[in-house]
Amino acid sequence: QFPPHYNAISESNLPAELFPNYSAIDYTIPKPGGAQPPAYIFVVDTCVSEDELDTCKGALLQALGLLPENSLVGLITYGTHVQVHEIGFTECAKSWVFQGSKECDPRKVAHQLGLNRTGPGQQQRGQAGAAQAQPGLGRFLLPLSEGEFVLSDLLENLHVDAFQAPMNKRPARCTGTAL
Repeated sequence: QFPPHYNAISESNLPAELFPNYSAIDYTIPKPGGAQPPAYIFVVDTCVSEDELDTCKGALLQALGLLPENSLVGLITYGTHVQVHEIGFTECAKSWVFQGSKECDPRKVAHQLGLNRTGPGQQQRGQAGAAQAQPGLGRFLLPLSEGEFVLSDLLENLHVDAFQAPMNKRPARCTGTAL
């Protein structure tokens, strides 16, 4: 199929690629489904002091106000354990907790979270929709306009990691597992 600007081709109205002084022409092929909204997953370390966490929470709440309404947002917190927050579940705070001291296989984590098409909590085959095309959308990632209240509530209620390290030891962070 020809581009729309070819509809009016005539001897007096030729496309640019037919003129010798145009040596290169770039074509842009639109992606199917149009442009995707940006996605922001906030990854928050809770092995910090109460003051640092309060400052972080304030900065994140301020950042939420600056994001486009259609952007997708999600939240992962970590300390001794990793919590992947299901912000699409509005009845109560729901998160998936992974042990931070143990190496996690990404395929197994994806399966446990239902991020592969055959994982738990996913739609049955044959049902159409965005959740089928993008597993996790609507559960762990929501448009800001839909998930801002839940995400704000989760951020405001974040607490310092419950498993504090002894004074002479470093905190047992699981940064690698969280990422």
